[in-house]
Amino acid sequence: MEARMKAWITEANEIHCDVPVSHNALMKTVPGAKWSNKYDRWRLPLTWSSFVALRNTFASSFLPSPDLTEWADAYRTNIVEPAMRL
Repeated sequence: MEARMKAWITEANEIHCDVPVSHNALMKTVPGAKWSNKYDRWRLPLTWSSFVALRNTFASSFLPSPDLTEWADAYRTNIVEPAMRL
């Protein structure tokens, strides 16, 4: 079974990620990703580019939480798609 990378939105409006140790080198390639000693996990700003980078980097092992998926769907619908129609 493939290791899953779980991601969710925090109260501080960041994306936090639980990444298997075997994926740490890959996580270091994601722009904006920083290790948090305080939380003992990876964190990123809550931005479209962070979400897309995680999705593209981890592909099928990326497991966003329902709230992160909802945020991304709303952002794509309300921001990305209208901008693409310009």
